[in-house]
Amino acid sequence: MRTGEPRGTGRGPGRGGAVLPLLLALVLALAGCSLVPMGGNPVPGEEAGSGDSLSRPFYRKIAPSPKPGGTPIEILKGFQAAMAGDDDSRVVARSYLTGEAARTWNPWAGVTVYDQEKQIRVVTSPDDENVTRLVLEANVVATVDDDGRYRPAVGDMEDKDPEDKTFTLVKTPQGWRISSAPPGLLLSLDDFRRIYRPLDLYFPDQQMSGLVVDRVQIPVSPRETLIESLLERLLQGPTSALGSAVRSAIPVGTRLNRVTAAEQGTLVVDFSAEILSARSSETVQRAMEAQLAWTLRGLASGRTVEVLVNGEPWPGGGLRIELDRYAGYDPNVLGQQPEAYFMRNGRLHRLTWNGDPGVAPGVAGKKTRAVRRPAISGNANTYVAALGDDGIYVAPLADEGEWQRWVRGRDLTPPSWDRYDEVWTVERVGEQRSRVWRSNGSTQRHVQAPELENKHVSALKVARDGVRVAVVADDGLAQRVYVGAIDRDGGRIDGLLPLDATASGVEVVDIAWQDAQTLLVLTRDNKQNRELTAWDVTDGTQLTSAGLKADSRIRTITAAPNGRLLAGTGDDGEILMWDPDKKKEWMATAMRGADTPAFPLS
Repeated sequence: MRTGEPRGTGRGPGRGGAVLPLLLALVLALAGCSLVPMGGNPVPGEEAGSGDSLSRPFYRKIAPSPKPGGTPIEILKGFQAAMAGDDDSRVVARSYLTGEAARTWNPWAGVTVYDQEKQIRVVTSPDDENVTRLVLEANVVATVDDDGRYRPAVGDMEDKDPEDKTFTLVKTPQGWRISSAPPGLLLSLDDFRRIYRPLDLYFPDQQMSGLVVDRVQIPVSPRETLIESLLERLLQGPTSALGSAVRSAIPVGTRLNRVTAAEQGTLVVDFSAEILSARSSETVQRAMEAQLAWTLRGLASGRTVEVLVNGEPWPGGGLRIELDRYAGYDPNVLGQQPEAYFMRNGRLHRLTWNGDPGVAPGVAGKKTRAVRRPAISGNANTYVAALGDDGIYVAPLADEGEWQRWVRGRDLTPPSWDRYDEVWTVERVGEQRSRVWRSNGSTQRHVQAPELENKHVSALKVARDGVRVAVVADDGLAQRVYVGAIDRDGGRIDGLLPLDATASGVEVVDIAWQDAQTLLVLTRDNKQNRELTAWDVTDGTQLTSAGLKADSRIRTITAAPNGRLLAGTGDDGEILMWDPDKKKEWMATAMRGADTPAFPLS
């Protein structure tokens, strides 16, 4: 995509392009919207005669044109309102600009969201009364790039470069107009919430064996339905946060023709002929069906999707996708209640929820090797990996088999399994030097991670989807939690971005994946007070609704997709459990020397 152009839409012939629209739809609508003047909140219109919730219309807002004789501040406020307008080229917004500024202003260069406007400060020119500058001062909440990726921001607009907040206005025959404006949209939090809706796209991993969630902010358009906007964005591919770490099973060049609601709960999606290339491989077609099913399930729950090709049935008798029949592609891999394990006196134990733990089968349940910090694989043939003095050792959880050293090294982080039965760890090769390793038991491979090479890494955990990875690293100035993506074919970790999960003077004690997109972070301050927080890594936001609290005894954490947590207490010799379905307190579930509990792939 060239700078200054909106992303392509994937629309079929004869349809308009996607736009940056106006209002956040409150529910899915497969009908048009009404337009009303600026002010107030969106409300649904009366139900259509069919009573189908997918055809409910919504009233939308339109922006006013420049006020005749408006002051510079009134013109700027009008421009701010018009940036939330309903037209893709921002025609109304451009009417607040001079001719040259209207030609060069790029509304597609991302979005800056602010929650509170402090003031508009006037900077007049002593040499020319026909020129004035206005400085907008506000608290920045977030930015959204042209991928639709939401990133929380820290600080005021005062921290941004001057050109990102200063508007120059000149007096013209038509009145005051803006001659210089920062690129992109500048939206209040209220406007942003009305215009954009966070929705999840799904893309297959490089093996086409599982899905990875990719959250984007999608503007709701008065010219198309939310499902159409969602599918068009899906056709554009993943965000740069995932990049080459995932693929799309939908063939390149596929365009969306139309989406219609048919009888008996069927959603009919009509694509261009390029989509037929997916038939070349059963693996690709099945992954494509799963990709569509998981992406649409949030907006079309309970419906069946029928795929057409240029208005004709899918070759071979049609293609109907049941949205709940692709559980094998679940990014979380595991069921809602996986087994958990823990160490006691050098032996691995299986934790049973009735409080009666048993020794794990095989050599892991015997004190034959000094190992610690176990990690449990996620597939049917379960393995345990554990940290030894000279490497990472792996053993099957079965009666047959021995410990085998999969990774050699003496200063390694605790192991982490991925969904493909490979073990990951980081070797500290110097005070501020780290090297990432992965191994399948036969080959120990070095993973390129340029952003980690000059940091001290204390933890690395691969997410259950097998693509995202969380890292705790210190660059010598501060310890941070980073999240990136694994390009497995390229042998790299890319796109590491920090979470705002640590403050000055706070140390990260442990991290754990609760599900494929939720990371738990355990920290402690210099007074040994602990805090446990949950973070949605798809948009970098803290999940305050999780209602988690820490216990001063906690040293390690592990989590299951159903929200159940386990914590190790170190020398206290207890395993603590947090059950979100019961009283939200930490309860002892195993004692007498128990430590370092582990759910699979956590």
